[in-house]
Amino acid sequence: MLALGLLGARTDARALKLAPFEEERVSLGLGGEFPGAQGRIGYTNGATRLDFDFTKGGNYVSMGIGTFAEGMARVSGSFRGGCPAEIGLSLRACDAKGDWYMIEGLNAPQGDWKPLSFDLSRLAWRWGKSTNAADRAAIKWPLRADLLCAPRQRGQVGKVFAKEGVYAPTMG
Repeated sequence: MLALGLLGARTDARALKLAPFEEERVSLGLGGEFPGAQGRIGYTNGATRLDFDFTKGGNYVSMGIGTFAEGMARVSGSFRGGCPAEIGLSLRACDAKGDWYMIEGLNAPQGDWKPLSFDLSRLAWRWGKSTNAADRAAIKWPLRADLLCAPRQRGQVGKVFAKEGVYAPTMG
């Protein structure tokens, strides 16, 4: 899902395949509005690793994953968690107007790699500069996106691994 740098042209499914995460293009966020979270981005066996520690507070850590051009419909990737409890994953995106949207509710699987997908038509407005419902409903492309990792339990410590990214354009 996430990574950056084009690997090839469109496939028959009209998807853009992406190379593995590249260190210089992935950024870390510690959810500064909720102090206490700690985190680090690392690389292990061809996958990006997002380490997190919520023992001192915080609500999330995030990994900046790039910009989506107009027409992108889905962001998919392979994920696995590395801690004893579930890890919540969300996709957060900021549009060109400065409005923030989210898709919440996916869980990183424990153990084996599992494909997960974010359908961009499910992006819901959360906060931003728009002052009315019509403006909030109209996403202004491009979108700058982050993958958010949130604990399902207080004080959770662990990691999430991501690899094999694909951005899929709108079919048509």
